[in-house]
Amino acid sequence: PMWAIFAAGGVLTMVLNSVLLRESMPAPSAEKRPPEGVAGHGLCMSAAMDLLRGLRIAWASPVLLGFVPLAALVTMASMCLIQMLTAYQVNMLMYSAAEASLMMIILPFLGCFSAALTSPLVRCIGVYALNFAVWVLQAIGAFVIGCGAFVEDDATTEQLFWCGLSIFCIGWNLAQPAFKTIISMQVEPRQQGSVFALLHWVAAGLQISVGLLWPELLFDAHAEGGRRGAVFFASAAVTLACAAVYLL
Repeated sequence: PMWAIFAAGGVLTMVLNSVLLRESMPAPSAEKRPPEGVAGHGLCMSAAMDLLRGLRIAWASPVLLGFVPLAALVTMASMCLIQMLTAYQVNMLMYSAAEASLMMIILPFLGCFSAALTSPLVRCIGVYALNFAVWVLQAIGAFVIGCGAFVEDDATTEQLFWCGLSIFCIGWNLAQPAFKTIISMQVEPRQQGSVFALLHWVAAGLQISVGLLWPELLFDAHAEGGRRGAVFFASAAVTLACAAVYLL
């Protein structure tokens, strides 16, 4: 029954979004034309051309040339951490699969809380300072989760997990609009899609290659002591290093 309630709530949210937020929907057009530069090409060719276009735009902008790889690295480290959360709960915290899945119900509420903070924080400290702060916040959250590996008391380890996860998720949800706003400020509106495509390609490439270290090397279900928190310390280190380079 609980899953049915949440599923119905999701459907209701999408319906209300389409009814109440009509201004966010694309304007109707009598003639649908393909984007400029992709007419007559297949889907794969269009994607490749869009990627190359994004690469040329980023190469011509010193800000984007340095920022896009950093944002991609942080995205890779964060996604690797998120993907290992269920395995950590089941193998380290001894949760059942059902108990571990409850995390996916709690995280959207933290996302809503973070979304409400985005605009006030941007007005208060600016988007560049906010991006640095939330990357540091993500690193702190990951580090707090990892510190639970050094604690012998299971209750304290569990508390550190949920505390660190809350900090990390707030930072992660604040980081999404922050770094996307920074990218949008550097290019014209018609070029933003190409740059975002480049960012996703780079992040996906890193996750497919470097990201394999998290499940294959860093995570060990039978580890003892601090080794149990290796995946979280690795994500914290990558994110904090990117924040330091970003500050320079």
